[in-house]
Amino acid sequence: MLCESGKVVAVETDGVWVETLKSSVCGQCAAQKGCGQSLLSKFVAKDMTVIKAYYCEDSDRGFAPGDTVDIGIAENALVIATLISYMLPLLIMVVSAFFAGRFGGELLSVVGALLGLAVGALAVRWHAARHSNNAYFRPVVLAATSPRII
Repeated sequence: MLCESGKVVAVETDGVWVETLKSSVCGQCAAQKGCGQSLLSKFVAKDMTVIKAYYCEDSDRGFAPGDTVDIGIAENALVIATLISYMLPLLIMVVSAFFAGRFGGELLSVVGALLGLAVGALAVRWHAARHSNNAYFRPVVLAATSPRII
């Protein structure tokens, strides 16, 4: 289970909204100054992210805004979601470009690649909508990090 700590910003009946500090490995890399990802993250990325973490059967439900909690998600769920998000559109793009190139010229291959990428993106969107209520892909509240005063 991958874990992250965060601060509760809102409480709902089925979970809590948690603000987490966006962590990056860019500060630890030797090629930090010459890396495009590091430069891009300075301009585009925010420092905080707010996500909803759902209660599991054995988690405490008495949280209030300002509490610090640990949230987690299964490692396999993250790997599956990453593969579907990145590999599926690329695979469909390559296959469609190959078949379009076999039946036509270079221009048709490029059009096939673009259409394949669009179909792959729609397939990812469909998969995300279909599995939006799947508890396996949702982050859950694990425990309170700091003691609360009642």
